Formats: sequence, C-alpha cells, structure tokens
Amino acid sequence: MAKLKVKHVGPIKEGLVGPEAFIEFKGTTLFIGDQGSGKSTLAKLYATLSWIEKALMRGDFSIGLFNSRNGFEKRLAYQGIEGYLSERSVVEYIGEAYHLQYQASTKKLQATLQKESTYGYPKIMYIPAERNFVSAVDKADTITLLPAPLFTFLAEYRAAQKHVEGSLDLPISDIKFRYNRRSETAFIAGKDYEVNLLKASSGFQSMTPLYLVTHYLSNIIEQRNTLGERRLSLSQEEQLRKIADQKEDNWRQAWGAARLKDELQYSNFVNIVEELEQNLYPSSQKKVLFALLGYKNARAADRLVLTTHSLYLLGYLGLCIKAQQLKNMIAQLPDNQQQECIQQLEQLVPINATVDPETLSLYQLNMDGSIENIQSKRGFPMDDNDLNEAMMEANDLFTELLELQTPNQTLKTQAYSSNT
Repeated sequence: MAKLKVKHVGPIKEGLVGPEAFIEFKGTTLFIGDQGSGKSTLAKLYATLSWIEKALMRGDFSIGLFNSRNGFEKRLAYQGIEGYLSERSVVEYIGEAYHLQYQASTKKLQATLQKESTYGYPKIMYIPAERNFVSAVDKADTITLLPAPLFTFLAEYRAAQKHVEGSLDLPISDIKFRYNRRSETAFIAGKDYEVNLLKASSGFQSMTPLYLVTHYLSNIIEQRNTLGERRLSLSQEEQLRKIADQKEDNWRQAWGAARLKDELQYSNFVNIVEELEQNLYPSSQKKVLFALLGYKNARAADRLVLTTHSLYLLGYLGLCIKAQQLKNMIAQLPDNQQQECIQQLEQLVPINATVDPETLSLYQLNMDGSIENIQSKRGFPMDDNDLNEAMMEANDLFTELLELQTPNQTLKTQAYSSNT
C-alpha cells in the first residue's frame, strides 16, 4: 500500500487533518470535493510518484535525473502541475519499494530504496476528464500539441479499439461497442440501431473510452499472468535504455519506449480515473462504478483511484460494502442455501464488485486546502462531514418552504392550482 503526504501544493494547503498525515492508497481510493479543491492534484501526484518509483526500479532513469535542480518539476510538467510547487511545498511518497521526498529548499527529490524483492511492476493509467475529446473529435490522433496525459490516453484508446473482436458489451443500457478497422470508425449499437460514436450522446463519448481502456489493459495483464512472464532480450533492453537516455526530455519518445517495455513487464494495474460521473445519469454512474470495481477486484494488487463531485458514488460504494458483508454471511450458510442467496444478491450488486471496507479509502477535499478522512470504521462515510451537512441543509430548506406555504393561503391556492 502506497502513502502520500501533500502540503502547500496548488490548492492543497495544510493537507490531511488529524494525527495521520499520509493519504493511504488502498485497493480503492476516492477523492471527493468541490471544483478546484485539489482532487486532481492528488491523483496526478500519485500517478507521477508511482511512475517515478517504477522507473527507478526498472532502471529507466537514475535518481540523479530527479535530483538535478528542477528535475522533479519536469516530471510534474507532464501533468501540467509543475507550477503548483512553492518554497513551502511538502511532498512525501512511501511506495512499495521507494521512499521519495521532495526538498523544497533545494528543489530536489530524495529517493531511498526500502525493499526490492516484493515490488511488482504496475501498469499506471491516468484517465483524464478530457477523455471525451478522443471520441468526440474525428481523427483526434492527427492533432498536435495535445496535453501529455491526453496523448497517452489516446494511444491506449486506439490500441484498445483495435483489440475489440466483433463487439464489446458496454456496462450501461444494453449497448455494444463495435470498431471497423478498415475505416477506423467506432460505433455504438443498440438493439435496433447503430450510430457513429462521434454522433453519440456525451455520456457515451465520456464512458466508452474510459471503459475500453480499462477493459483492454486489465485483460492484457490477465493474459500475461496466465501465459507466464515474458522478458526482454538483452539487446532489446539495451536498445530501449538508449532511447530513454537520449530522449528523456522528450516525453513522447520516452513514453513510447517505456510503453513497449511495460507491455512485457507489468504485473498489476493502477487505474486512476478523473470524474467517472462525467455526463452520466446516476444509475449509469452506478453501473460504470460496478464495472471498474469488477476489473479492480480481478487481482489483489490492482488499484483504483477515483476523483469525483458525485455524492451518488459515495452511496453506491456503501452498497458495495454492504454487499461484501452479506457475501461473507452467505459463505457461512450450508452449501445448498448459498446459491439462491448469491443469485438474490447478484441482482442488486454484482458479486465481483463488492468492496471490503479494509481495502477502501475515502477523502474529502475542502476549499480551505484541507483534506479529511471521511471513512468510518465500518467503511461508510462518517456522519459529521460537509457532504452530509450539505444534504441536510437542502432538506432543511425544503422544510422551510413547506412551512412558508402552510400559513399563506395565497401560496396554498397557487400551489393547488399548479398541481391540478
């Protein structure tokens, strides 16, 4: 389990409040908060630092690259947040293998190797909120000057499309995805219609690339684990090392070399998703969440990190936790009773999407730059947080409106007329 401490970086000021200053990235980690509160900042820092850890373990770069003045800022430039660092910034990452600390005074990144034997090379995928672009713009791969994370995501999306055989079931509305390799055209198909993804609804344009890339990368890792580990030859290692060394300042070139090497080495999947709920109706948010959890649960070492504005996702995670508790209870029943109970549970929450509260982290980011752990011991969000207070405030306002209506005959009459 990786841990991250962040203070005075962009919108984040004092960071996590309370005695534990480190954010814990368990099986599933969710950041929720208002716009501009720092959710994406945390996700991008985690993506960057976990990538640096992998690069150091794999020998792609030496620590000297990051220890050079502004070396860490250059890595953050990939995510566009290099300007968030200041003289007061504190960034500390404790990973599976390395302990990384950013020294604001020297602008250097200090790296200490903790352990090596247990480290498994992860495939780290950052799925940006701007993902609609790749499915809403014709020939998006021909456009230059794309933000680096979007360029990386587009490349994975293109690969994912080409790996679809026939059609692929999407998690919402009984819709299928189909890709015509000859015309390089993506389609969304219902029972009695088919439409070019370029002309589909914004929800499908947001959800489809997210789902395809998750499906593709998760399955590639599963196939690799099934077929056995494939290693690079010595000549391939040397060739890729030369590419990385010569082009380390060109992120596109370095990324291409790292991606080729990743395909033969990664053992688990770190899926970092911005705004899962984007353009989706609440019931569709639930289905996509269940699908992502299903892929995450395929391997114990996989990680799912979500940033969101949606209170619905908190509620749906609560369903997944409760379903896990019921699944544990069902396992204690006699064998002849388990199947029927599992089928009943499956109608509400897919068995593969249940969540053990011990593998879940929930954090709320506030506009004052603080971060709160909003998870109770049972895994559910605590009652005393701003999110619940916002919902209670709405209920209180509605009650006041009803009270205003009661003594005022004019309002009562108008309300009656409008209802009839």
